Amino acid sequence: MMVFPFSSDQFNIAYDVELHGLGAVLDPNRFTREVFLDRLAFLLGRRNEVELGRWREHLSRRGPDFAVRKIQGTQDSVGSVARAAEPACMALPRR
Repeated sequence: MMVFPFSSDQFNIAYDVELHGLGAVLDPNRFTREVFLDRLAFLLGRRNEVELGRWREHLSRRGPDFAVRKIQGTQDSVGSVARAAEPACMALPRR
């Protein structure tokens, strides 16, 4: 996978892709034809089907609804804490 990050979280994602050996990162504003071809040749020469299969399985278990479930769980927890704290807040002396 060749990653060309342009803004925001794309830089972090690109870093993770390269860190875990899933691809290469190129600066979309500065790469040359030679650098592109070099990185492409490197990636094609080191295909690791086992590693890619492991990541494919890991990511497919999460899917797009994974973050939604995590956010909803966090909101439920925060809401429960806030509701539990309400009576204690009402007992505080007013200034």
